[in-house]
Amino acid sequence: LLYNGKTEQAQVIGAVAADDLAIVRIQPFANMTVAKIGDSSKLVVGQEVLAIGNPLGITETATEGIVSALNRNIPESSSTTISQAIQTSAALNPGNSGGALINLQGELIGIPTLSAVNTESNTAASGLNFAIPSSEVLTVIQQLVQ
Repeated sequence: LLYNGKTEQAQVIGAVAADDLAIVRIQPFANMTVAKIGDSSKLVVGQEVLAIGNPLGITETATEGIVSALNRNIPESSSTTISQAIQTSAALNPGNSGGALINLQGELIGIPTLSAVNTESNTAASGLNFAIPSSEVLTVIQQLVQ
């Protein structure tokens, strides 16, 4: 299902569980807009970013934040660690995790993936979120597509 409500047939090309990423292919269609992938290695702490998606089912939402830190190794589960993660204050909720983290030029610089959890209250920690950097996304694309 695309942002405009249109449904397209899709094929899973492959997945890398350790990176929490999968490649899904759809057939190009007229006037299809493709995101430009930016260079996450050029990010700097304090840089403004936007998380794009559908948080909690509220469609076409952008949340603003900054790059809070770079190169974080964040355990996502007992078997998965997100390496070199981008830490951001852009709000993430179910629905925009897995979306796009973009710079102010509209380039994809990360894939939002998780929020830190406050172990005392077992709730998401406000403003403490993480994204898979675009450099890792490109590596996975090269591994799976070729």
